[in-house]
Amino acid sequence: VMITDAQGRIQAVNRAFTDITGYPEQDIIGQAFDRLGSERQEPAFYRAIWRAMTETGGWRGEVWNRRRDQGLYPIWLSLSPVRDESGDLTQCVGVFTDITPLKNYQVQLEHLAHHDPLTGLANRLLLSARLEHALQVAEREAKVLAVIFIDLDRFKRVNDSLGHGLGDRLLKVIAARFQTVIREDDTLARLGGDEFVVLAEHLPSWEEAALQAHRLIRALAAPLALGVHDLHVSASMGISTYPRDGQSVETLLQNADAAMYRAKDRGRDNYQFYSEDMTTAALERIVLEGQLRKALELGQLLLYYQPQIELRTGDLVGVEALARWPHPEEGMIPPSLFIPIAEEAGLIGELGTWVL
Repeated sequence: VMITDAQGRIQAVNRAFTDITGYPEQDIIGQAFDRLGSERQEPAFYRAIWRAMTETGGWRGEVWNRRRDQGLYPIWLSLSPVRDESGDLTQCVGVFTDITPLKNYQVQLEHLAHHDPLTGLANRLLLSARLEHALQVAEREAKVLAVIFIDLDRFKRVNDSLGHGLGDRLLKVIAARFQTVIREDDTLARLGGDEFVVLAEHLPSWEEAALQAHRLIRALAAPLALGVHDLHVSASMGISTYPRDGQSVETLLQNADAAMYRAKDRGRDNYQFYSEDMTTAALERIVLEGQLRKALELGQLLLYYQPQIELRTGDLVGVEALARWPHPEEGMIPPSLFIPIAEEAGLIGELGTWVL
């Protein structure tokens, strides 16, 4: 409780005031009541609530204050005017409560409403909201986005043989593995059970979705150590892309789910696009990346020198060094095909060093 004069200068406070704010009585008496405020509210805010209190007979609401130790805290404040016999304002009584615990509880409830309690990942509700917003951005900026639906292969065997407790621990480890390979701006969600979804936004092309799925599959390649158990887990993944495979949250999730079941049917531990021709092209790209790594290791690339001619004189003035890849089965692979793959796979530095 604090009591101020008609100008808002503090005249008296109680013990609870000191406990909450950290200000002893002798340090705060005579100070303006907005001395307790924080930069979260402008000075005009405090003038406005004082005016409202005097004109309407009281004011109550949420305010952010700053303690003596500079810590911020929220309060619920009630201001009441005190008037003399002629109706003139003589004092103001302010009663406030520190609502930090309530705010923390609200934050916890908000988190629980939008996150999976086991893994801490986004849940279906938050995923849908982010996907809805991502679709609006993608439409406005003419960007590509992808939804990757992930289902762990034969996960029920883990629960049945080792128990649900270990199964839950395994899900948390897998979630952490996935987090290490997705991009910072992407969303990883758990829908429930052993189903995960990755929302990949701002993609340069749909091929990037295949590379992302490939990284997710490789994230599970190493055994997962849980106590005395070394577990090998794989996943089947389905990919749908905007705008080709759908333009709504429901359609993209449904089509990615359908593509995931196609991956199950085709042997598990792989990914499939909702559009089958995209799956074929993406697989060819991944195969070519592996072959390019091998070609670099075995020294199969060649360097061609293309002359540069001064057109006015016909003189040779230089040469351009061009990498060529004579594939043992496919013949000469054009650089327009394998250079972008080298850049996306992180091989361009090694290739550049070899050229130099």
